[in-house]
Amino acid sequence: MTSRTDPLRLHKRDRPDFERVLHQALQSDHVQQALRASSSGAAAAVELRARARDDADSIVSASREEYAAYLRLRTGADKRAARLTRPSGAHGQGLPAALAVLTPAISGTAAAIFLLLGYGMRLTGTHQELAGSLVRTGWAGAALAALALAAGMAGVLLAALRNRAAAKRSHGRAGELEQARKDWQSALLERGMLPFVQHLLAQWGTGGPETDGSSAPAKPPPPRRYSSPDFTAPDYSGPDFGR
Repeated sequence: MTSRTDPLRLHKRDRPDFERVLHQALQSDHVQQALRASSSGAAAAVELRARARDDADSIVSASREEYAAYLRLRTGADKRAARLTRPSGAHGQGLPAALAVLTPAISGTAAAIFLLLGYGMRLTGTHQELAGSLVRTGWAGAALAALALAAGMAGVLLAALRNRAAAKRSHGRAGELEQARKDWQSALLERGMLPFVQHLLAQWGTGGPETDGSSAPAKPPPPRRYSSPDFTAPDYSGPDFGR
């Protein structure tokens, strides 16, 4: 268990959420106004994004509690999903499922054969004792088939109820996990990303990350006019003047 002073690292699978929160912070009204007031708005936005990516772990640490709760719920969900996808469980349930299907079918088929033979022999008047045994065996098989069918239907109903309850629990856990994710993203934006971006903007001022007032490009000199004091008319009386 990590303490509040331990470094908290951003997981690789959470990078898309981090980028989404970073984009949301850069598109906020306050940041957009500061970027428009900057002399290098586009460069400042690129620099803010790069700085946030480099300091991702420190930014995430501002939402430590929410991120830890989200990771704990997600780890539990991953473990449950891994247990459900194990192939060993399917082999253990294969034999009971096969017996639940085959027992009523075999018992019913055998009961029908015995009853047909027994009542057929009674109608013909031959082997009355054997006919009676076949009839009794047939009815016993029919009763066994009915019991097996009832047991199979009860098993199917119980399995459906268990699956429904498991689906409700899974849906509830999924909703809880998604809510924890939203809580973390909200805390990351409010306590981590926006303060980080606004702090950098306050440090840079309106000059941007690379420029200041002294490094602004100089304005070109104004064009010289004929009426200016620096302008001298040509000397028409000079020896170099030709007609």
